[in-house]
Amino acid sequence: MLVPLTALVAGVLAGGVFASARLSAPSPAFAAFTAAQPWIVLCFAVWCGLVLLWAWARPAAWLLFVAVLGGWTLRWGLAWVPWRSEPEGLPLTVLSWNVQRLGWQRGADSPVLRCVTEVVTAAKPDALVFLEVSAQDTDRLSAALGLDCAQIDYAGSGSPSKGGVATCARGPDFQLRVKKPRRYVETIDWYYVFAEVVGRGVVFNLLAIHLQPYRLSVESSERISRAQRAETEALLDTVRTFRDPTIVAGDFNSVRDSALHHAMRRSLTDTFERGGWGPGWTVKALGRFPLRIDYVYVSDDFAVSEATILPFDCSDHRPVLSRLVLRGP
Repeated sequence: MLVPLTALVAGVLAGGVFASARLSAPSPAFAAFTAAQPWIVLCFAVWCGLVLLWAWARPAAWLLFVAVLGGWTLRWGLAWVPWRSEPEGLPLTVLSWNVQRLGWQRGADSPVLRCVTEVVTAAKPDALVFLEVSAQDTDRLSAALGLDCAQIDYAGSGSPSKGGVATCARGPDFQLRVKKPRRYVETIDWYYVFAEVVGRGVVFNLLAIHLQPYRLSVESSERISRAQRAETEALLDTVRTFRDPTIVAGDFNSVRDSALHHAMRRSLTDTFERGGWGPGWTVKALGRFPLRIDYVYVSDDFAVSEATILPFDCSDHRPVLSRLVLRGP
């Protein structure tokens, strides 16, 4: 009885994993399952190993254990080890960070501003994306770090005090040539920033993305799921029209197993999945549960030499640092 019951549970889990990659507007409960499924399946594989193989030393138990562990390895294990490459080309370093409005602290002596400044100075990125920053926050970061930035608040109101997104280039080697705030969807006032970065004889696109965050109520969470789907589809439609190398970075408010990231990976490369180790959590939901919801995606023009989640607590999010190579002609 134990083996058939375990096989049934394995089938249910496999169905859930399959569905998570295709449900573009999941319910809040299913979104939570999608976030936790790597650990659920891994625990289930351990259950198969410790209980079934001990209690039922039969071929069926061994086959089930191998199938579950092999499925986990193919789905998550390969994404947790680096597959880096070092072709000839121009090295570029990109940092994406949700800086939580710099802790809402004002003034050049803000400890959060000092912390962010120290991290960026040590990392030496060529291009940066900041999330949850106002125009005032962006000005402070620009002054402290010598950045050329473009910022828009989420609703596109133009208010200097409201939070939003920013793209930045770090001089003197790079600067922004084109700076455009854009709606994801024309009928919704929710914005991202598109910029062209120029320097060292190259041009590439840099997009600062922050998809709408989930809310506590079931109704609003389902609405946000639909909005994220529309935003992602519109974003990818836009990116497909670009001719220059492209970087899309920011806070996607969703884990890698959600349908929107499967769609993103069909057109772009997740730099941490290519160049990082482990699950790469960037935030703790409810202060306890580690999740990876911050990403840097790049077009095929880039190779990934390394990707790191930096271990700093200036914000409730950890920064994503990607070392890239813009392939030669």
